[in-house]
Amino acid sequence: MSSLRHDDEEVDFDEEGERGGGDITSSLDPEGHPPPSSSSSYPPRALKKRKSEGQTSLHVKGRGHRSQEERGEGGRPPSFEVLGGEGGGEGGAAKSIEGWVIMVTGLHEEAQEDEVVDRFGEFGEVRNVQMNLDRRTGFVKGYALVEFTLRKEAEAAIEGMEGEEMYGKDVRVDWAFMQEASGR
Repeated sequence: MSSLRHDDEEVDFDEEGERGGGDITSSLDPEGHPPPSSSSSYPPRALKKRKSEGQTSLHVKGRGHRSQEERGEGGRPPSFEVLGGEGGGEGGAAKSIEGWVIMVTGLHEEAQEDEVVDRFGEFGEVRNVQMNLDRRTGFVKGYALVEFTLRKEAEAAIEGMEGEEMYGKDVRVDWAFMQEASGR
């Protein structure tokens, strides 16, 4: 009571050599590598050609493949000229793109942005205030970034608000961005 007709063929896939089975080592090259795919060849043709001509070096482009001359002395990157600016270049505060940013830490978790703007606005024009919130609780993480237009306003805010109390907690105030001293 077979469902096969007399012209149908029964196939046994367990038999080696039939329908792709068998020894897979027969498709490997003498060194044991699989044959290259038709879309790419390894090693690159340029390298094969150079090896056949006796040249073994290959110039490779990309990160980390620079010559000794390009790297500088002792493998270190070349030094760059430092430009002096409003920051002075002698270490200390560094100006951000649009102004002078100070970091206020020790804020109470229920501190409000308008309260921070009011308190720091006594020292000059506050351009921006960034207070990050904890996603889980929705409360302030305990710090804020306050941006002033002028350096003297930011300095006055640091001196005036350092150790002051906001919402029952003492706050700490300092520059958000610092630059290294240029004495290398």
